[in-house]
Amino acid sequence: MMLWHWLTLAKFFNKIGNYFYHLHVKTLKNKQRKEREMPKGQGTYGTKVGRPPKKKKKVMKKKKK
Repeated sequence: MMLWHWLTLAKFFNKIGNYFYHLHVKTLKNKQRKEREMPKGQGTYGTKVGRPPKKKKKVMKKKKK
């Protein structure tokens, strides 16, 4: 009887997991659809290559003592 209780409990949490998985897949499909509909040569952020380039870090020179 105790096993039946754990199985029903696991079924409940499995439904929650499936909900978030399908939500994730749905958002991925929407993102891919939007990229397909985007004009040729335009990236995700409206640039030619996609993401904007990362800012370069300035190298700090060590001071001599």
